[in-house]
Amino acid sequence: MSTCDETTAERWWIDVRRLHIDLCAADVHAALYADDSRSFWLDSNSGDERSAISVLGTLDGVHAHVLSYRAGESHTTRIAVDGSSEQVEGDLLHVAETQLTRFATGRPPPAVGGFCLGYIGYLGYGLKASTCGVADSTPSDMPDGLLTFAERAIVFDHVSGEVQLLALRSEGADKTLDAASRLWMRRTTRTLLTLAATSSVSSGRRLRKQEQQERGLSPAESRDGASSQTCALPDDATLQAAFGFRHDRECYMERVQTSQRHIAAGDSYEVCLTNMAEYPVSVDPVSTYQRLRELSRVPYGALLRCGDFSVLSASPECFLTIDENRTVETRPIKGTSPRGATPLQDAQRREELFSSEKERAENLMIVDLMRNDLSRVCRPETVRVPRLFAVESFPGVHQLISTVRAELRDDCTAFDCIRATFPAGSMTGAPKRRTMQIIDELEGGPRGVYAGALGWLSPNGTLSLSVVIRTIVVEPHRATFGVGGAITQLSQAADEYAETLVKARVLGAALLQSGLSDPAESPRPRRRSS
Repeated sequence: MSTCDETTAERWWIDVRRLHIDLCAADVHAALYADDSRSFWLDSNSGDERSAISVLGTLDGVHAHVLSYRAGESHTTRIAVDGSSEQVEGDLLHVAETQLTRFATGRPPPAVGGFCLGYIGYLGYGLKASTCGVADSTPSDMPDGLLTFAERAIVFDHVSGEVQLLALRSEGADKTLDAASRLWMRRTTRTLLTLAATSSVSSGRRLRKQEQQERGLSPAESRDGASSQTCALPDDATLQAAFGFRHDRECYMERVQTSQRHIAAGDSYEVCLTNMAEYPVSVDPVSTYQRLRELSRVPYGALLRCGDFSVLSASPECFLTIDENRTVETRPIKGTSPRGATPLQDAQRREELFSSEKERAENLMIVDLMRNDLSRVCRPETVRVPRLFAVESFPGVHQLISTVRAELRDDCTAFDCIRATFPAGSMTGAPKRRTMQIIDELEGGPRGVYAGALGWLSPNGTLSLSVVIRTIVVEPHRATFGVGGAITQLSQAADEYAETLVKARVLGAALLQSGLSDPAESPRPRRRSS
């Protein structure tokens, strides 16, 4: 077993090539990565100020590798491009932090939001064993963390409209790396220019934009209008017939009531109770994700191809960002309302969500929890809440979102911030540690990738991670996803179960519209009640 405290005298920098071409990330993914089982696509596609960059790439390069970790183990597995592997001493966060320190460039980040290559992947909910000392009683079948070191990437800068090619380079010490990076730059530039010249998407996109402007609509409004975003979504009966839920309606409602007994006893103030759904059908991850992103344009979409499984995310929630000025931001979501069938009903539901005493109480408790978590690693006087109880709209749902911001202390790193805040308070409840123990007792199985974090972590201490919600995990013969909500003393059990189905609609629609076989021909998963 190797250790990860190796040092190097090499100096690194990032070569950047900026292309002013009219391409969309979906076309680039289809042309370059659709058949690649180790590719990544961080897909910020809400079409408004919430979208900054999209990042595409694959496991490719001289120093490229994957870190895979299972909670409770004393080592992390490091997998090279050729498939060879070694065990590195330490948990995932320790190994990833040490590896990134080696590649710190000391130069200003080249992309919006501070992205300068680094690790791309997910931190599963089970990683709470490392950050909080609370292990799952039933381990997940998935790795509890999987990170790909991106030595090269294609970045779509949604602020400037540029397409950027980023490649790791050395200060002349690593001639193999430098030659490979230059070759990749040339080939990828040629490919993208050819794709832009032959793609029909550019003219179509310009036409849609012109039509929207003529109608006085923003891209987000034209996509997320109440009348258009509900028509393709399955109803509750369809969801319950097509998917096997870990807990059926009665069992879930019993767990809501048990959560409330814990709250009454003073064990918790709020419990984030979740349910898992299984679709026993083989689906193609790429076409399923394409359908998911059509149904749900969000700032934190992602398609991670992880070898024998894939993660398809349409998350609207920011877990953590840290920029080049060491400003930390988290944007917890607590409070959900289904979209209305008409513009008038949609506006009424927005107002009802904003005014709801229950939803505000849920949101405020998580805001206080995140303020407390950040104060452990940030300067206390900088912890502030610039935005409280804002309603934001997404396909299928309105959400109540607050923003907490702070400045990282000089003696703390980005990874210290992850350790202090993971998992997101919006996916646990408060107080965090005891509530996670209650959750483990009630849910009867692991969450896996769900309820963790997903995104990028760069060598210069910048990062952007979403909360893994509205996310499908595709395996060879099934797909799964999690849904849930916050339980307080004001909760009504039937309403809480109904909310989980509202959140399942977009995910269910994406799967039902992309299945390669009839679910009726597949064995139904057994519903578990405990």
